Amino acid sequence: MSDAMVTALSDRLEVYEQSQDRTLLDAPEALVESLGVMRTVAARLGQGSLDVGALLNVCWLHYYRGATGRHINLSSSDLPVAGLLSIFLEEYLPGHAAGLPPVGAGQITAEGWCGLLSVNAHHLAHDPAFSAVVHEVLMLIGKGTGDRALRRRVQATAGHLLFDRYKSSDDLGYLVTAVECLRDAADPVVEDDADPGPDPTVIDGLGTTTYFLYEATDDVDLLVESVNSHARALTAEPENGPRRLGFLDNLGASLHALALVRRDPALLWQAVDRFMEVAGLHSTDSDRWQAIDKVWRTLEITCRVCRTPADLETAIGKGNALLEQHGDRDPRHGHHLSIQSALLHARVTLKAVPEILDQHVRIARRAAEAFPMGDPVRPRMRADLGVALATRFEHCGDPEDRAEALALLRSAATDLPDEPAVQHNLQELESAVVRRAESLAQARSLDQIGMAAKTAAGLGDAYVMFTNPMFLSEAIRLAEDAVKTIGPEHSLYGELNRLLAHLWEHEAQRSGVAADLDRAIAYAGTGAAESQAGTPGRAELDSRLAQLLRLRFEQRGDLADLQEAVRRGNAAVRDLRDSHERAIALNRLGLSLGRRYEHNRDLVDMQECIDVYLEAVDLSVDHPQLRASVLNNLGGAYSHRFRRHQIRADLERAIECWRECARLTHPEHANAATRWDNLARALGNMYGLDRDPAHLTEALAYADRAVAATPLHHIERGRRLTTLSNVLVERYRVTGDPADLSRAVTQARAAVRTPSADQAHRAEYLNNLGGVLLTAGSLRSREVSVGEVLAVFDEARRHQPSLVHLRGIAARKWAAVRAAAGDAHAAIDGAEFAFDLLQQIDWHGMTLADRLDVISDWDGFAREVAVWALRLDDPARAVEFLERGRGLLWGQLTGHVSDLERLRAVDARLAEEFLAIRDAARELTDSAVPDTARGEQLAEVNAEHRRIVSRIRALDGFDAFLGPPSPGRLTAAMGEGTVVILNVSRANCDAIVLRGSEIRAVPLAVPGVEVAEQVRRWTTVLRTAQEARRELNRAALGGRQAPRRVVATYRTAIDELGELLAWGWDTLTGPVLNALGHEDRFPGNAEWPRVWWCPTGPLTAFPLAATGHHDGSGRAVIDRVVSSEAPTLRSLAEAQERGTARNTPRLLAVAVPTPYNRGDVLRGAQEERAAVLGSTSIEVTDLYGPTATRETLLRELPTHTHFHFAGHGAGGVTDPTDAALIAFDAPLRMTDLVGLPLDGAELAYLSTCHGVTGSAIHPDESLHLAAAIHVVGFRHVIGARQEIDDRVAANTAAAFHRHLAHTPDPGIALHETLREMREQLTARTDTDCDNPVNPWAWAGFVHLGPAGARRTREGAGAEGH
Repeated sequence: MSDAMVTALSDRLEVYEQSQDRTLLDAPEALVESLGVMRTVAARLGQGSLDVGALLNVCWLHYYRGATGRHINLSSSDLPVAGLLSIFLEEYLPGHAAGLPPVGAGQITAEGWCGLLSVNAHHLAHDPAFSAVVHEVLMLIGKGTGDRALRRRVQATAGHLLFDRYKSSDDLGYLVTAVECLRDAADPVVEDDADPGPDPTVIDGLGTTTYFLYEATDDVDLLVESVNSHARALTAEPENGPRRLGFLDNLGASLHALALVRRDPALLWQAVDRFMEVAGLHSTDSDRWQAIDKVWRTLEITCRVCRTPADLETAIGKGNALLEQHGDRDPRHGHHLSIQSALLHARVTLKAVPEILDQHVRIARRAAEAFPMGDPVRPRMRADLGVALATRFEHCGDPEDRAEALALLRSAATDLPDEPAVQHNLQELESAVVRRAESLAQARSLDQIGMAAKTAAGLGDAYVMFTNPMFLSEAIRLAEDAVKTIGPEHSLYGELNRLLAHLWEHEAQRSGVAADLDRAIAYAGTGAAESQAGTPGRAELDSRLAQLLRLRFEQRGDLADLQEAVRRGNAAVRDLRDSHERAIALNRLGLSLGRRYEHNRDLVDMQECIDVYLEAVDLSVDHPQLRASVLNNLGGAYSHRFRRHQIRADLERAIECWRECARLTHPEHANAATRWDNLARALGNMYGLDRDPAHLTEALAYADRAVAATPLHHIERGRRLTTLSNVLVERYRVTGDPADLSRAVTQARAAVRTPSADQAHRAEYLNNLGGVLLTAGSLRSREVSVGEVLAVFDEARRHQPSLVHLRGIAARKWAAVRAAAGDAHAAIDGAEFAFDLLQQIDWHGMTLADRLDVISDWDGFAREVAVWALRLDDPARAVEFLERGRGLLWGQLTGHVSDLERLRAVDARLAEEFLAIRDAARELTDSAVPDTARGEQLAEVNAEHRRIVSRIRALDGFDAFLGPPSPGRLTAAMGEGTVVILNVSRANCDAIVLRGSEIRAVPLAVPGVEVAEQVRRWTTVLRTAQEARRELNRAALGGRQAPRRVVATYRTAIDELGELLAWGWDTLTGPVLNALGHEDRFPGNAEWPRVWWCPTGPLTAFPLAATGHHDGSGRAVIDRVVSSEAPTLRSLAEAQERGTARNTPRLLAVAVPTPYNRGDVLRGAQEERAAVLGSTSIEVTDLYGPTATRETLLRELPTHTHFHFAGHGAGGVTDPTDAALIAFDAPLRMTDLVGLPLDGAELAYLSTCHGVTGSAIHPDESLHLAAAIHVVGFRHVIGARQEIDDRVAANTAAAFHRHLAHTPDPGIALHETLREMREQLTARTDTDCDNPVNPWAWAGFVHLGPAGARRTREGAGAEGH
């Protein structure tokens, strides 16, 4: 490719020189060839050689492009490229200048050419193709030249051009490279006499680019470099140099930023001095006042960076001097007075000296008077004056201050109606003034302890306002000194402990130091222990302690802290009566319940969480700031529930909450950034639903705003950077702009670097970084290494404090990356790690819906891992992984009969302990305990379950307890038959055959994507046929002719179903049966061979047993083997090991022709009932119509060994657990069946639609009624995968029971029935054109269960049929 470019450019020049056709030069391909040649030359230069000829061609190309006839076009960037290349080539071709283009006639130096490129920088920034050529030229010269002066010039030019490209594109890669170039150009080391050293402008440019890079990456070292570079430039510039003013201004800006980051007043004063010097150098008033404004804006941050009261006094002194010097001549005089007022307010907070109180009021009054009536700023300034007067009244008690303060505050509340946060603050101040007046005598008599508590509380408020740790440190010092001098008997002892808990909580959030949080918890615990139970004071301390314990759980992941947080929170809510304090306690309790939900995924916790927030919202109507906090948390709860169920209404509620929260939140509020971040996340999710670009744009705006408002060391910074990264990735997917992706990588890396205390979510940040790196690596592999991606996911999966489900995501990603890199061994080790994490989830006690939500994260993983094992020619390991990662729900609910019988024989007491803890978990599943205690018991039960299982697995021979079945157990279930697992992954489809002790793989030629598409097609066509069938039936019942369109649709669908069954034989079942030796139809002179199909993924919705060419050729599954299905191998083995109970065999026969929710009558159900009752010889309980209620079925099922249901069935459309048999009065759902005591149940026949219709969302879980009934007790189950005609259902049931009378094996009985049905249906002709035959009506019936008749336990009575 590279040599082709060199040749193409050479040919182009040769043709041009002969024809002078300028279109050859101006064609876009010319620049493409130039760029290709430059990259080729650069690559060869890196190998130690310079292709002079190729470079000379580039030089001539750009000379020709830049020259117009005899004129030189200096506005073109082509000539600077040619000129610089000519200068460079002269180094390699001394004395051969005649071979170079006559560019500039030697009159323009390298500095001149670089200057021309800089002049054209704006145009280059908008011409990516030409800009890339210029970049390659400058990089080549910079690397290849031996002339240090030339190198400095081209590197400086490259840096400035790249910086311009960054500003026009936002691609961080340009900025990073610009910094590298300018560092080389500004290198202070002078190599020799010919090296002129760095130019001050270049050094200053390095300071500017490093400042921009700091803003993009939060790397403080870059900010330090920026300050140092600007200082170097200033030193290098002469005292009266023309560039000095700009250098000073840039240095002041960098010092300002560094002072804020480091909270260093010394740096602040340096910034002030630089800006003051700039003001003195400016010759125009407008520039001078602009510099003065920068001085004031620097002084303004003193409240955030000062370390002592003296620092504030210094700032106040500088402000007084400026006010005295400039007076009202300053165009921004009023704004600057307001800054001075804020500085004085901060000083008063530290110590209320009368002189400063008076000065504060004077300055605040001047600020208010500086803005005329009608100015929108005036109400806020008058509010500030009210605060100043109220503060002076609090300390001095002058009634005139009180009166004026009240008037101003009330006026401000009226004038600022659209700022609820400000209005709330003013109302609080007004209340404080009123309270002060009412208790003036008491306030004057406060002892030192009371004053210390009051002052410490005020300093804590100042910390919240300014985020300056000086205020917090002083508050802690005062409060701790006070509490040390008193004992529990003092009236303020509890109050001081509460205050110290609050202050140390702030310190812990600021520092991220675990010991600080422990101190907060200790103070809260002491206060609570010394307070009387049931009192408001104790309740408030319990609430505070609950908050702190939750924070410690988030930091360290100790579940005991979270459980105690919920307990304390409930106690606080129980004992609080004041609506405001109760709302605060409810808000904190909601946070703890939300965290517990994240841990155990129990929807009971989530619902309770939402309920307490809703109550808190109602109680906080008169407290806008508290209401904003509750709304923020309520939005989070709705968002969690949205992620659980993907119900749009929940997301809409979340956005509604967060929008109202944002409206109530002042931009300077300490939690404003958190709330913007939450809204950004929700808007990003909404974009995922509706793809409305407006939502993405708004999300990015809020995410940027949140990050900008978050200090570098704030504990939430990692979360907010992660949000911004996610939104940028989404926008990249929309726009394809690499700048978005580059910035997303930067933000994701920065998120992981933050010292976040929210350790329970660190894996979330790491997972996000890994995902972004994978996205970037797929496009720009040079910038992202597989090693970095693996390291990120590895840290996430091993991070113990993180939530288990987040670690599970990381573990699966790590294994998948290993597999993609070709390391199947490591990938399988990673899968083992992931499956170990799966066992750490608190499954037991969860509802079925909750378990399915957790399982959804793992859908498909086991199938992918099985593929990795097959790559290593290890089918046994593949089977093991499929059993560990599929059918998780039924694996947890199965009885584990064989394992328990073996355990009883070895350790009966341990077996009873296991059964007891399993029963306790089932009680929790049934919500047998109050919601407030359920979560705590859930954790205890699961911890005890894990301990007992660990003890059992430590016994000799029990290391696989509750694990996949052994080959011996499977052989007993299969008899002489074979199990065929059909594993469908994204790329592959493989068969794994288990026969006796043999396990082998049968590769299939069909890719996984084709299987998924054909099954989707089967489902679609089947639905079309069923809808047309219903329309035909309605026409027949109405005595009218069906539309031709419907008849044609039905016939077409039937034909297509036949084609798909043939495809299934050709690609799936046929090759497998041939490999098993079943190469022809069964001859009928021996026992039928048996096959248990165990489909995975999409194939769980496909009738494998019905596949074939049903044309009499014998190329069909039903002509060669008896088929059954097994949801998992474990379920097959468990069914085989179940014995019959001691009770007499009894049949529960249920027929519901017309249930509560249907008006039509299943006439075939009546015929079916008669056929079943006439064919059985065992005792029968007959429930027909109104007698077949839900409660009756639940009561009778455990007392019967056989069950036949004829009626309607329902599939779970949105929730798989909603699948149900429709009793006369109500649905009998899957969730009702789980947990029924069905010991000894033998055969269930479900003559209903959708009995074996699984969930498309969870295909590997076999979430259908037949599996539920099979797993909880019935050894054999017959059901239908699709809708069935009631006449066909009746005929099939009658035939099945007829065959069952002659064979004890339900699988064989169904096989004979289906062969008979197939012959009957295909033998019929369409004599009725309006009601054509469905030849595939038999295809949906399935048998679940082992081979042979039931096994009778010792002592149990035999049963006949």
